[in-house]
Amino acid sequence: KIMFFNPDDIIYITKDGRYSIIKTKEKDYLCSKPLKYFDKKLEKYSIIRVRRNYLVNMKFVKEIQKKDSRKYIIILNDRKQEIKVGIRYINEIVNS
Repeated sequence: KIMFFNPDDIIYITKDGRYSIIKTKEKDYLCSKPLKYFDKKLEKYSIIRVRRNYLVNMKFVKEIQKKDSRKYIIILNDRKQEIKVGIRYINEIVNS
């Protein structure tokens, strides 16, 4: 089955083994494409990599909290979920 998404509806994409899970406002979708497939395609929609296994739509980010000098977490608006930020992605996130 082929699904089409409005990028503005994607909250985040994560991976589960060889599959990607696309979390939207309405539903979660399992996809056989790897996370890397979505990385560059969705960058122009403010969906960026925040750690090795997460792409997050920055439009759904409520806040970014600094836990200590090297640890940050992202708090999402409507998921009330915290996502740890990978050290190598901090600069890109803070500057986005």
